Amino acid sequence: MKYPKVSIIIPTHNNIDSLLRCIGSVERLSYPNIEIIIINDGSKDTTNQKIRKHNPKIICLEGDGNLFWTASINLGVKYAIGKGSDYILLLNDDNTIDKNSVSYLVNYAETHPDTIVGSMVYWLSQLQRIRYAGGKTNWLRGYLYPLKFGEIDVDFYREIEPYEVDYFGGQGVLINTKFFNSIGLFDQKNFPHYGADSDFFLRATKMGYKLILLPKSKIWDDISSTGISLRNNSLKLNDFVKSFNSIKSPANIKIKFRFFRKHCPKKIYYIGLLNFYILFTLKFVKIFIKNLFKH
Repeated sequence: MKYPKVSIIIPTHNNIDSLLRCIGSVERLSYPNIEIIIINDGSKDTTNQKIRKHNPKIICLEGDGNLFWTASINLGVKYAIGKGSDYILLLNDDNTIDKNSVSYLVNYAETHPDTIVGSMVYWLSQLQRIRYAGGKTNWLRGYLYPLKFGEIDVDFYREIEPYEVDYFGGQGVLINTKFFNSIGLFDQKNFPHYGADSDFFLRATKMGYKLILLPKSKIWDDISSTGISLRNNSLKLNDFVKSFNSIKSPANIKIKFRFFRKHCPKKIYYIGLLNFYILFTLKFVKIFIKNLFKH
């Protein structure tokens, strides 16, 4: 039986404990033809030494600490394509993956040409609570929103039919390497950290590729280790202020303007942007008051 080669790309920066947990889950995969590519973007926590000691077959590519997510992924993609890989699987260093997920993803992709296939993503701290199940766009309200966010998956052990979505995040997604010829790489110039995954998948749909969420493929995400985000419910006032210019924030004003200019319908461009920041601020106020009363 033929098993297409899958390169699993994992960027990391000073997160060796989570990374080793992620690698452990990848090594337990039932799919037989994978390679692990770590992009170590200037870590100071002996990442390379510990990876080599754990598994010398893992490929480690080096960054200087300024690659961030997008350039790290592009470095891995170019390496994998150069080595003849058939598919790219995106993972973060704080993810873990179900042992059968890659088998499910490849089987679906092989029988559905022109399709990019994504996984259900759950919280690592609450194994059946959904982080996201693909995403939809609502430009008028000013955001891309994850489906089923925060819900408990009562059908966790039952197969649910695949369904089409508008975009994916950058974890648990399988991409045929041939697709990069037409879509291009992730846009590291305009979206160095946040937004590059959504931008890539929105570009893919404009070119006629389908985005399919495959619920039986499961990923877990350690939400406590994310960047500046309202979704971890722990944003402080100082973080809120920083979020408007931090490269690791989805609310970065320059990057958000670029993203909307590229994808949002022109007639609602400014309304969508305004609504995004109104909702972002209201969510922060809600979290701030909630945390205030906790103390």
